[in-house]
Amino acid sequence: MTDTLDLSQTGQDTRLEERRVVIEDYEAFPCLCIREQVITCNVNDPPDDLNTFYYALESELSQWERAVENQKRAQQYTQAGEKRQRAVEELCWDDKAGFYFDYCWSEGQRTKTWSLAAVAPLFCGMATEDQAAAIATRLEERFLHPGGLATTLAESGEQWDYPNGWVPLHWMAVVGLYRYGHDRLAEIIAGR
Repeated sequence: MTDTLDLSQTGQDTRLEERRVVIEDYEAFPCLCIREQVITCNVNDPPDDLNTFYYALESELSQWERAVENQKRAQQYTQAGEKRQRAVEELCWDDKAGFYFDYCWSEGQRTKTWSLAAVAPLFCGMATEDQAAAIATRLEERFLHPGGLATTLAESGEQWDYPNGWVPLHWMAVVGLYRYGHDRLAEIIAGR
């Protein structure tokens, strides 16, 4: 059960081959789902959205710890969030494509799959204004269809691929676009 705990929360497919990730710097990544300094994740390609959600959690926990005057713990969460944000930027953001992609550890490179999960950094407030604008452009150019947003651009026949959409990702796209001032596109998506 702990193998798929993190990934199941994202709605991602959990039938991929198991992979154990050892966290060497445990204190830099305090997280509720780490057991014995090892995250067991049922993926080859950890999704960028999962790391974005951890960033958001670390940011919220930092604020909470400050509110209860636990400055040391607040600083630990702040540092963990900042470290995670830098890692997502370095590994998942493709400046040329103007989009976030999952990172494949086994191949040492970003995947080429265009996925609506790239809206998670907008939803969580992790993207820069320029990144948000680039993602908004890609959503309108590539993902937006009469029925809403396609979850991916891959035509595999699977439930999570084109032309199908996934309501939670639509909601995250709308909230994220509003957050960064892309109201017109957010309203179009919400209306579909």
